Amino acid sequence: MQIVPSDGLKLIIRHFLIYYPSTSNSVMRFFSDGSPGIVVPLSYSLLPFLKNQELQKGELLAYGLIEHPIIIPPPPAFGMIVIVLQPYALAFLSGMKPNLLKNRILPLSALLGPSAYLLKTAVEGLSDEDEIIKELEKFFFDLLSNLPPTDELLRESLYLMKQSYGKISINELLRGLSVSERLLERRFDRFIGISPKKLNGILRINHYLKLLRDPNQLYTQVQAALEAGFYDQAHLNNSFKEITGTSPLKYLASSDPLAINLFSFRG
Repeated sequence: MQIVPSDGLKLIIRHFLIYYPSTSNSVMRFFSDGSPGIVVPLSYSLLPFLKNQELQKGELLAYGLIEHPIIIPPPPAFGMIVIVLQPYALAFLSGMKPNLLKNRILPLSALLGPSAYLLKTAVEGLSDEDEIIKELEKFFFDLLSNLPPTDELLRESLYLMKQSYGKISINELLRGLSVSERLLERRFDRFIGISPKKLNGILRINHYLKLLRDPNQLYTQVQAALEAGFYDQAHLNNSFKEITGTSPLKYLASSDPLAINLFSFRG
């Protein structure tokens, strides 16, 4: 289930995702939806982690923008809340360069220091999802009050890209923004860490998957591909494999209905 944040937080948060895995003890594949995020465990337990990082119970994790699919241990059956951030938000909140955050999962305390422990303490005794989100919003409102404004050009470019579901060409984007390609590339490199072209591709793939899952309008795979801006099946397959690490058919056979970019991995 997705929950839209309060208006004052939409500059940094896209939505809250309440996630309970539909399968247990299954290794998962995670791929990018164009956003970094923060993961909050429910029921004060331990989240899955990469490699051998030492984590405490209830510890919050952050992940940077993921360029290629990654394999993670089975998510805990009790579920989690994922704070899906705007593409630039994790670097903006932490003050770290986005290149140092890409393709990484790490404790939130490594990015935000003592304030991350305060947030952990605020939510660890709560079981009601609405109460947890209320505490999360309070934390981010306090955090934002001490930070400068976000970059206006970056916000506008992301708005145009998301409105078109990644189908806007770079030339159309530059004309709409009245800026040079070099300037836009520098902003993306500084605040997001990937190019506008690559982010467009991620947005198109995620839009394609949402079209296939739309309960109100049934699309065939070919119709969804064309609607999402792919000119043939080979174009779709190549882009899909690059971002998700699998084929559309394998994804649809194993995807979790609660999270478009997290699904069971069977090799």
